[in-house]
Amino acid sequence: MLFADTPWPRLFLNTYTNKAHLKQAINSVQRMYGQTNTAGGLRTLRRWMFSEQWGARRDSMKIGVVITDGRSSNGRKKTLHQAKLTRDAGIHLFAIGTVDL
Repeated sequence: MLFADTPWPRLFLNTYTNKAHLKQAINSVQRMYGQTNTAGGLRTLRRWMFSEQWGARRDSMKIGVVITDGRSSNGRKKTLHQAKLTRDAGIHLFAIGTVDL
């Protein structure tokens, strides 16, 4: 899933049946530009990306990796709230900060 101004679900867990197709899909993802709506991204991750409808399995570990370019445009309070709800839903979160050089 990508997010900038709004979240955009891009890769679903039940779409790819082999490693080569998944790698191709990952490599085709392009950076989005705009605001950094981290709270919206976390909310969409929790509500949709790990749903059984989109390929999540009940007995599998849920891991979310948030790659962000900076501070959330939603503000710290909203982002922390969504992060807590996501963790409380059993999704393990990892954050990676990036910068343009």
